[in-house]
Formats: sequence, structure tokens, C-alpha cells
Amino acid sequence: IFFFEALAVCSVLKWASTLSPPPRRLAVFTDSDNTVAMNNTLKCKRAYNSILLRTCDILISSKIKFRVFHIAGVDNVVADALSRWENDKAKLCVPGLHILPFIPPRLALG
Repeated sequence: IFFFEALAVCSVLKWASTLSPPPRRLAVFTDSDNTVAMNNTLKCKRAYNSILLRTCDILISSKIKFRVFHIAGVDNVVADALSRWENDKAKLCVPGLHILPFIPPRLALG
């Protein structure tokens, strides 16, 4: 699961970097301590180096200030709703929430 969480974080950063204009700052919330540690310390196991290097490449080229924060899974009601395709429930939790379609970059799919 960690591989896919790390890939999702890299993919959302790539997507955000293509917006016009790209955001100056981006925060990602996850219940994965490993994902938080990898992105905030820039250290990971060899198997995840390519994802981390790609993340760094995107950050350097886009100049986005980026941070990953931990939120306990039990408290992450929006992510829980979105992962179950319950978008209306997520919008109830966060009034004004705008949910955009997201397609991962083709390179991420192998």
C-alpha cells in the first residue's frame, strides 16, 4: 500500500504543477506515517527512490512549496468518503469542497 500512497502523492504534485498558474504552496494530508516521513525528510528505501526523485524534480521545476501532514485515519473522514466514492458525504464534511477529476500521469502507470 505504501508504494501506491507515495505514487499518489507524487501524482497529485505533478497534476498541481500543470495548473495555470500552479499553486505556490501545496499541503497533502495522509494517514501514512511512512509517506509523511519520506516526503518531509527526503529519505526512503531504495525501492521508492524513483518516486522520491520524481517528486523532487517536480518541486524544483515548479517551485511549489510542499508539505505532507499526518492525520489519523479515524479522523480523516473526507479521505475515507472519497476512497469509497462517496463524494456527497465528503462535501457534507467540508462545505464548499470542490472535487476535481484526477487522472494519474501515464508514466506512473508503467
